[in-house]
Order: sequence, then C-alpha cells, then structure tokens
Amino acid sequence: MSLLSKFKIKCLQSRKLLIMGIMVILMMAVTAVTLAMAANWEVTLYDGAKTFSVKTTKTTVGDVLEEANIVLEPQDVVVPEKSTPISEAKKIEIKRAFEITVSDIDGEKVYKTAYDTVEDALMQCDIILDENDEVYPPLDSKILAGDLISVSRVEISEITEQQEIEYEVIEEKTDKIIKGIKRLVTGGENGLANVTYKLITKNGVLAEKQEVSREILREPVNRVIAVGTSEIANAPVAKLASRSGSTFDKSQARVITCTATAYDGSYETLGYSNARTCLGKIPTVGTVAVDPKVIPLGTRMYIESVDGSYVYGECFAGDTGGAIKGNRVDLFMASRSQALSFGRRQVKVYILD
Repeated sequence: MSLLSKFKIKCLQSRKLLIMGIMVILMMAVTAVTLAMAANWEVTLYDGAKTFSVKTTKTTVGDVLEEANIVLEPQDVVVPEKSTPISEAKKIEIKRAFEITVSDIDGEKVYKTAYDTVEDALMQCDIILDENDEVYPPLDSKILAGDLISVSRVEISEITEQQEIEYEVIEEKTDKIIKGIKRLVTGGENGLANVTYKLITKNGVLAEKQEVSREILREPVNRVIAVGTSEIANAPVAKLASRSGSTFDKSQARVITCTATAYDGSYETLGYSNARTCLGKIPTVGTVAVDPKVIPLGTRMYIESVDGSYVYGECFAGDTGGAIKGNRVDLFMASRSQALSFGRRQVKVYILD
C-alpha cells in the first residue's frame, strides 16, 4: 500500500470520529433542554371544589399526585389515568367517590362511586344487569350523594295450563209448556282448553300474567232450558215423550215423589273403576238406582223435577245401593260434572209399566 493511500484512510477515520462526537454533544444538549423545560411544566389540578396549579418535573400523572401529597380512596377516579405521561396532561381532574344506596333483589346496600350517572355508577359497583331487568331512575339519569337506585330483576317464562270452558245457559221460549214452567232440554257440559301464559316476575314475585295462546280440546255444550209461554187455558194435554218416541198421558200414570241424587262411573265418584250395576251390567244414562221395595228392578219410569225445571226423561230401575232406601232414586249421569251439577232435588217418578 502506498503512503498516499494510508494517509487517506487515516483522514476518513478522523472524520468519522468527529461526526460521532458532534452527535453525542447534540443529544446531551437536547436532554438538558428537555429537563429544563420539564422543570417549568405547570399542571392544573381539579380536586372536587378545589382548583390549584403545580409545577413539576415528574413524568406521569400518578407521580404528580404523589408529589402533591394527594391521597386517593379506592373508588376515586383520576382523569386522565395515573399512567398518562405528564406531557399529555394539560389538566388533572379527581372525581371523589360519594355514597349511594342500591336496592336489589337481596335488599338495600350502600356503595361508593365517583360517577354521576346511574349506568356508570352501577358498573363501578360491579352490579350486572340482564336485558330484561328494570332500573329506576333510568340508566342515563344523573345521581347525587345519598340517592337511591332501585333494580328490579325481571324473569320472563311461559306455562301451559288445562282449563275448563264454562258452558252457557240458554233459555228458549216455547208454547208447548205452560207459562211459568221451565224444563231442561240439554244438560250443560264444560269444555276444555290448553291455555299458554307468559309470566313476568319481578324480584321473584309474579307481576303480570298474559295469555299467549289457547288450544280448544273440547267445545262446551250449552245448557238449554225450555221456558213455557202457553196460558193455562190454552195449554195442550201434557204428554211425556219416551226415549222410544211413544208418549203417555201424565194423568194416566202412577207418580211417586222422591228425593233424587246423581252419580257417574268415574273413579273420583265411586272410588273404583269399571262400575257395574247390581245386575252385573255397565250403567248408562237412563239407569236409576232404586229401593226394590218401593220400585221393582226393571221398572220403566219417566223422571222430572217437581217444579218442571229439570227432565231426566225415560229411564229404568237397573241398580240398587246401600244408601238408596224408601222414596229415593239415584240417577246415572254421563260425566262427573253433570252429577255434581245436579246435586239433590225433589222429583216426580212416573211409573210407565
């Protein structure tokens, strides 16, 4: 290598060292300027009703508060956050926590919060709301120290109940019956439906029950009563129609006044299933339990109430019973509801045989 080349290399190395030295000096100068500026930073603090300014060299909001000997409670809120660089904080606001009362499903409890809206306060107090829950005052309402916030826990569910549909009582006027007399044409029977309800409970207490849907399982059968309109002078001769279609004159039939009750073949009435008469047969509508000493078994009869308001119609003495003694009859009905509705009545028993 020539002497000229070696000289050039030494010159280049010296120039690099000079440039690096200048850069170090500049960096030190910038740091010194920054520290000098930091020492002159002035920050405004808002602490409740107090407002004051501080000069600081601290680098974060939290350090400034510590330097100013400002004590914070766990629920107090600092804006901006304590980790924020002081270079980005033109002002520091301290929101001091205050007490509120929250009424929830478990009762009332006192909390501390630094937020002034219902929603933010509940969030700070770790009170979680479901979508159906109700809050008063509303979530966007402003609150003050000592205020009460009521939370109602709302649950929505559905149930389906089986319900009876009550039959209607219909009266039909007829001139075939003497005025003032009523006779039963059709015995009423309740219908049946599945009814679905929406249940709304608040804090475990039923607040509202709304019908959602109704499925008819059995239509009701209306009770039809014939109401006489004929004047006595013009009334036709009273003849009773039998189930076979034949008629007979009341005045020609032997009649017995009895106390009548009713029964049916249900387990609830009898206490057992597969009801049988004393003759070993399954009872049907028209089967009447009698005292054989008064009305012999097999006797054909026609039964109506003494006041004419109820007609059982043609029937026969087909059963007996331990409680059926003397002038008493027990009428078989198609259902338990009909038997219960009949109750106990005085009837006229027309002997057809």
